[in-house]
Amino acid sequence: MIEEWWNQISNDPRRCWWCKTRAFQKCFGCFIMCSDKFIRKGLGRILLFFVYGLVTFVLLMAFFVALPYESLWMPKPLMFILVIIAVYLFINILYHYHKACNTPAGRPPKKIEQDSNGPPIPICYRCQTPKDINTHHCSLCDECVVNMDHHCVWINRCVGAGNHRYFLQFTGFLALACFLYCTISFTTFYYNYWHPTSDTVFCHQSLEETFFWVPKLCSYGDEMIGASIFFAYVLCLIIFGLVGGLFLWNVLLISSGTTYIEILKGQNSKTSWKLFLFPWLKPDFADIWTEFLNLKNGRTFWRHIALPSSHRPTVPLDWGHENRSDRLPLLDV
Repeated sequence: MIEEWWNQISNDPRRCWWCKTRAFQKCFGCFIMCSDKFIRKGLGRILLFFVYGLVTFVLLMAFFVALPYESLWMPKPLMFILVIIAVYLFINILYHYHKACNTPAGRPPKKIEQDSNGPPIPICYRCQTPKDINTHHCSLCDECVVNMDHHCVWINRCVGAGNHRYFLQFTGFLALACFLYCTISFTTFYYNYWHPTSDTVFCHQSLEETFFWVPKLCSYGDEMIGASIFFAYVLCLIIFGLVGGLFLWNVLLISSGTTYIEILKGQNSKTSWKLFLFPWLKPDFADIWTEFLNLKNGRTFWRHIALPSSHRPTVPLDWGHENRSDRLPLLDV
């Protein structure tokens, strides 16, 4: 976008006589280079810390404010169960986010043995690597990605065959955690921000005898506590709507055996909208998810999906040749 704007301005001598000066060209060249590096690497790294910070903030609000306040009405066994669920979701969110950020999205191998009797293997003209029909070149990562879905700035890399499962589980656990937080802490939000009174706010309850940190929190004032409750609740509402929608969208894409880029390029024209919106009607629905989650060789949903697992994806090498039967392992991530 910056380069297009620059070309339009620089080609008009009436508007850009100063563009021809040597000093300006050097300064603008440095600006373009720095902006490109920032968008490619710097912005994503900043957002990584941003995500970790927001998740930690909501967890602290849940443990130190919401759960103590809700304990005024909830029985202790239920509070104990909620604490276990919160820890479980927090561990899964951080684990799958870390794996999605640090697991390679899935580059094709640099060298593939050419079959002398078969058609030539296509090569990417940008990075000069073998390019499958399901492989796309990312201009931000400057590499080819197998089964590329999209480039996600929030994980600072592409979502592809290598880390798509981690990305899907991260969005699923995050949306579930935000939904539970908004549901359980609604009373806290209502009586501390929406309809606060002197008898219902957090610091005017008899909580200091049970929770030793309450006096320290209340030393910051009722307004600070109320603002924090409002921010955490609205943040979870927004994340649940956006990330929950993203999770459902990815579920539909995976169930249809396609990616977001393939939809943009019109490569999924053979799939009807009925099967796309109701993918469980497809006869190979279970096989698609078994392949995507790699629930093979004794792996189960409860041990390898519900719990953190680093098992690798199963992505076959398929160049789209109907008569080629040697499906070689593609990724080693």
